[in-house]
Amino acid sequence: MKNEIIRISSRLAVVMGLAIILTGAVFAQAVSVNPKGDYTTFEKARSQARPNAKTQVSRARTIRRAKGESVSANNQANFNIGTNFMWAVLSSGQLGRNDGALELTIVDLVYLIDSLEGEPEAAVLQNTLRSVVRGTASSAQIGEDLLGASKSYSARLNKEQHWYFTAGVTVTNLFVDVYLQDDAAIKQSLATIQSLIKVAPAGTPEAVIGSMQSLAGYVSQTAFAGADYNALLDGAAEVGNSINA
Repeated sequence: MKNEIIRISSRLAVVMGLAIILTGAVFAQAVSVNPKGDYTTFEKARSQARPNAKTQVSRARTIRRAKGESVSANNQANFNIGTNFMWAVLSSGQLGRNDGALELTIVDLVYLIDSLEGEPEAAVLQNTLRSVVRGTASSAQIGEDLLGASKSYSARLNKEQHWYFTAGVTVTNLFVDVYLQDDAAIKQSLATIQSLIKVAPAGTPEAVIGSMQSLAGYVSQTAFAGADYNALLDGAAEVGNSINA
């Protein structure tokens, strides 16, 4: 099961170019790693990694905007669309295998469709959602629909927008990798973050680059311990906070 989740995540990352629930919100902090990589428990913890509109960031947001250091609403949206695609793929990949996957897939598709409002992919995924509700599409077909929608959407993005979109995909991949304690996959996600830093768009806020550099500092490690996993989860959350603040 773990390998399948990682395989699906890696495949989507490749399609999207470089390799939470409310758009414009921020990541919650202090998510504890699951020592056994249990998928059911993972779903409970992932709710903490999802964006939380009530997180206390108003003061930091005001300061950053005053300094001209905030990320544009458009780039924030693309970061969050990247995360929404990943969560939908992960949950739909578990249809028929885990209790609660159907409900999660429906919720993830609803929020993904909402974040794509006005885009042609929203109409395509509306049909996918109907298929999920009616039980007329397989998990594989739903995954193909999501992969196709992600590819067509990301292909229209300019370089800067695509960078933020890929960052959203990568941070979500990293969260899953860390939670499942897959050290090899963690290193791959960290290497992608390191690559993203090198091609960051001009004007990317220092807070965003700094949070990503803190994560990339772990890329040289060959193995990770409990404290590392928790630090990586916090670091992934901070990337989301720095972009959405």
